[in-house]
Formats: sequence, C-alpha cells, structure tokens
Amino acid sequence: CQDYVWLLSTVTFTKSYTAQSDRAIYQDILTTVGLTADITATDANVDIIEASLTIDFEDVSARDAFDKIADLTGAEWDLDFEGPPVNLHYNVEANAAAAAFDLSDDPDLAATFPYLIDSFSYERRFEQPVNRIKILGNWDSSGNRIDVTRNDTASQTLFGRTFSKVVVDLSITTTALANLIGDTILARSANPEQVVSLEQDRDGLDVNQKIQITSSKHGLVAQTFLIRQLSINQTGGGKTRYSIECGTYSPSMDRLLRILEKQSRERTGTPRAVPPVGSITETMITNDAVTTPKIAANSITADEIQAGAVIAGKIAADAVSATEIQANAITADEIQANAVTAGKIIANAVSSGKLDATEIKVGGGGSKPGKFSVYNSGGAQIGFIGVEGGFSGGWFKELRVGGTSAATAKLVADSSGNLSMTGGTFELTSGNNEFKINGTDGFWQKNTTSNNLVQIEDGTITIKNSASAAKYTLDVGAGLVYLDASGNTNLQLISVSGVGSLSLRDGNVERVNLTADIIGNSARLELSESSTGPRSFNCV
Repeated sequence: CQDYVWLLSTVTFTKSYTAQSDRAIYQDILTTVGLTADITATDANVDIIEASLTIDFEDVSARDAFDKIADLTGAEWDLDFEGPPVNLHYNVEANAAAAAFDLSDDPDLAATFPYLIDSFSYERRFEQPVNRIKILGNWDSSGNRIDVTRNDTASQTLFGRTFSKVVVDLSITTTALANLIGDTILARSANPEQVVSLEQDRDGLDVNQKIQITSSKHGLVAQTFLIRQLSINQTGGGKTRYSIECGTYSPSMDRLLRILEKQSRERTGTPRAVPPVGSITETMITNDAVTTPKIAANSITADEIQAGAVIAGKIAADAVSATEIQANAITADEIQANAVTAGKIIANAVSSGKLDATEIKVGGGGSKPGKFSVYNSGGAQIGFIGVEGGFSGGWFKELRVGGTSAATAKLVADSSGNLSMTGGTFELTSGNNEFKINGTDGFWQKNTTSNNLVQIEDGTITIKNSASAAKYTLDVGAGLVYLDASGNTNLQLISVSGVGSLSLRDGNVERVNLTADIIGNSARLELSESSTGPRSFNCV
C-alpha cells in the first residue's frame, strides 16, 4: 500500500466542498484526481464522522487533503494491502468493526487464538505530549484574528504540568474550525500512545478493526486496540504469516512522515500583515478579478466603504437589483438632494406597493411636477390637484363628500353641475350672522348677538327682532296674524271665513272688527265693537 500512498501525493487538485459528509468528500477526491481504478472508497470501509463538513482545497495533493479531513474529524485513514484496487479505510476507534477473533497468550481456540510470543512488543510512546493547544488562524469577516486555546485538564492533572503547543494556520477562518482542530490534537497527544506489534498465522484480520489482546507478561487483559498496519509474509512450506501493528494511535513510518511534514507547515511564524488603509486601489485590481463568489457574506459593510467612493460610474448596468438591496437599507439620508430625477426612474417602476410616505410634495418650481392628474379606464381626465391651464387648486368631474362611502355621500356634485345635500345641515357664518338650512328648522338667518331671526318653515314665515320681543308670523292656512311676545293674537288681517276683514284684538279678545262685503249690488262696511255690541254701517 506504500506505493498507493505515494500515488496520492503525486496528484493535485483545487475544489471547494460545502456542507458535505467526509465520506462523500473522500469519494469525490478520488474521482476528481482520477484514481478510482487504483483506490476504492466503499461505504462499508469509509465511515461518516462529520455529516456536514465545509472545506476548501487549493492546489493540494490528494494525500494532504486526506490528512486535512482526518485532522478535522479526529479519525484515521489508511490503505489495505490487497489490490489493485486497494481499499481506503477511514474511521475512528469507536466506529471500527470488530475483528473476526481476538489474540491471547492463553487462547481458548474458539474466540481467542495464539500469537508468536517472541514477536510480541508493547510500547507506551509519549514523544511530543500536548495538553494545552493555542490555535492562531486567519482574520474573520469582522477583522478579528481567530485565536482560541484548548486544554486537557485531566492530562495536566495526571502529569502535574502543562505541555503547550501553538499552531498557526491561515486556512482556519472560523472559531468553530479552530476549536475542532485543537480538540483533535489534544485527543491524539494529551496522553501516551500504546503500541503493540506481533506476528500470528491465522487469516481473517484487516486494518482498522478492533481487536482484544491479552498478554499476562505486560499486564494486558483483553485490552482493545485498533489494527493500524498489517503485512503478509510467506514462510517456508507455503505458510502465510501476518505481521500486525496496532494501538490507540500507531502511525506507520509513512504516516509519521506525513505528520512531520504537516507540523513543518504549522510552525509558528509572524502573522501575515494587514494591508494599510488605502494601499489597495482600483488600479491594482484587474477587471473582473473580484466577483461575488470571491467575497464572503457580510465581509464588506458600510464601515469599509469610504464616503463617496461608490458612484454611478463604478457600478455596471443592472448589477444592483431589488433583490440585492436589504429592506430599509436606503433611506432619505443616503440619497443626495435632487439625485433621483424622472430620467432615473423607468416607467411603471414605482407602484403603490413601493410608495410609503407621510407627505408628498409637488410643484414649487424647478423640475418638480406641478399637479396630480387622475384618469378613468378610457384615458379621459376626471380630476387634478395642482395647476392646470392657469387654474390652481383642484377639479373633479364628480365630487362626493361625507357619509361612510361614495354610495352614502351626503354632498354630491355631478358632472352636469347639480349640487345636492341629503340628511345634513348647510351652515354659513359671516360675522355675527348665521345662515342655516336643514330638514328640521327649514331656512333661518339669525344674528348671534341680538338674536334677531328670520325663519321659513313648512307653510310659515317667522320674523323675530330679539329673544324676548314679539314675533311676526305669516301662516298661509290661517291668514296673516300678528302675535305679541306671549303668543296672543292682536291683529288678524284675513279672517278664517275668507271674508275680507280687519280684526283688532286685545289678549285674543276681539275689540274691533272691520268687514267689507258685497251684498247684491251694494258694498257693506261693518264696524263692530264686541264689548258694547256690534255697530254697523252700510254704504250703498
């Protein structure tokens, strides 16, 4: 398998993965670099440790990409010895499949089988302990440096000291990713690595399988290890012997070289300098070099843009549409006076759904429109507000006022010039004079200071010169009658009987009656005084 690991280091690629499982990424990398005929990544051998992983690779080897994924997830990958094609194995110890049998120095030959005692080797390696890790990444979208520290307090307590390490990796752009990398390093380096090497003759074992090993000499009783490496050797007599290396974390020489190579890339160095303000100008950036996929979401805010830097000449036609503008992002404060004119607004661009204002100002000279015009469905004007043809104010073909709707309006002016008012009161006040028309009081004119009143009701005209003075009433049905302030009849000009007469009264008591009548061919004038009896004069 060593040749195939070397093969992975000879092919490079550039690709980004968003919210994909680590298994899917491994399988796609092999397809991208064209190695599916040499290396197979089946679902059975490649576990899903992270179901949603986002990672970018730019001009890296497939081997480095495999390492990077394993570093992020805390898993292990390796290639078996069978092939071509060889199988890619990727998992963590907790997910590894159990071996077909276990190994012991006292086997029962059913569940456990023997190994060569002289080949057994047991080591505890703690060459580069790390129980405190500091991760320095790139700068996030807010301009802050990714800087996290992770601790394994159990290891620090066990050994009574802190083993620190600093990793600088500018490919780390989020705090979550920095935490994941730090925890992975601690899981591998905070405690000693246990490594077992042995040889045995039974077939059925494979790499990345969990196996229990018992060695009374080394104090191991059915302790679980993970098979990291398996080699096949042919011995005399056509027998097959298997050399096995397993442990909690046991890199092969190739794996160790890859880790050392990775550590050389992670060495602490001077962080990349941030370009000073104004040092990058438009002349330093080629056309179309910066596109939307190259800019992280929310990385460019109003604070990063110099006032007046973005003008119409810098924005391509149709580059900014309604979908690119956040709601309420553009307010009156952001728009220069007179910047938006009729020539900047296309026809039908402003609809009623886009108009929301407490005041709309028109007219006043300059380029402001002088009126609002309203048209019916046939295109004929039915009203305007503003100035038109020398007329100022407003005109409406029909006007309806009051009520709860147009159908119940109380005041209506139609297109023929008819004006009608229904169920209301027309009232006009000029100085001390009040004019009123309604269905209850009829028409009246009243002086609000002297209370002088003229009122016309149904069949009656009333004239009153003050609140307490006598009033004069003309009642068509009962004749012309003068009433005093108490309502007493003092003068009646036309009698009820229809005969021409003049009646003088005192407190509704008739005192004098003057009657003119025609009797035959003669006229009669009768003067009577009711208190002393009638006295008549006849003129022939």
